[in-house]
Amino acid sequence: MFENKRGVSNVVATVLLVLLTIAAVVIVWQVIKPMIEGTGEKIEASCIYVDLGIDGYDDTSGSESVTVSNDGSVDVDKVRVVVHDESGGVPFDSSEGLKVLETKSFDVPAANLPAGNWTKIEVAGVIGENICTATELEI
Repeated sequence: MFENKRGVSNVVATVLLVLLTIAAVVIVWQVIKPMIEGTGEKIEASCIYVDLGIDGYDDTSGSESVTVSNDGSVDVDKVRVVVHDESGGVPFDSSEGLKVLETKSFDVPAANLPAGNWTKIEVAGVIGENICTATELEI
């Protein structure tokens, strides 16, 4: 019955291995591509050059404010201030920005103040719709 036994030739085996390798690469790429697609769009390059500092604060009732300096190399459109107590904080976006090497005092509205004692202040630059990395001050 199997008198004329012949195996798969080396050429056919090589072609099959190449096709299997290509198919495996295509399948793996279809899984990885959605994971990495669009990740670079989420990064605001100018945020790299933002360096806000907290120069002081006033937690006296009725005149609560935070003094912020821009030590970076780009202007920020707004400054986000978050004053925390033991239970957390509520963000406040200022209506004005901060130019390079400028220092301003931002009054924090009563609605954005914590009920308890201040434990931490965070400030972050806002450029367009992007909120940059925050600077923190533990109190």
